[in-house]
Amino acid sequence: MVCPASTLLICALMFLLRLPKIKAWIDTNNPGDPLIPFSVSLEERLLKLSDEDRDVELKNIGTQSALGKITQAGYGSLYVRATSYFLNGI
Repeated sequence: MVCPASTLLICALMFLLRLPKIKAWIDTNNPGDPLIPFSVSLEERLLKLSDEDRDVELKNIGTQSALGKITQAGYGSLYVRATSYFLNGI
């Protein structure tokens, strides 16, 4: 969902209201898969900063990067699928 800056708060609230429906869909269609909400614009902004500046920025806005969780979930899913493929031929 792309929102103009003037309506960013409204868009954020709309997204938060949709999270339970999104989680229910995931649980129905892909049980066990995680839901990891993240902000592309925040992650992009953090990538341009040095480690020290990134830590200060995250502390100032009171949040943390979701890239670690996304990476771990991706590798975990890939590992399970690759292991299943090589061991079971599935």
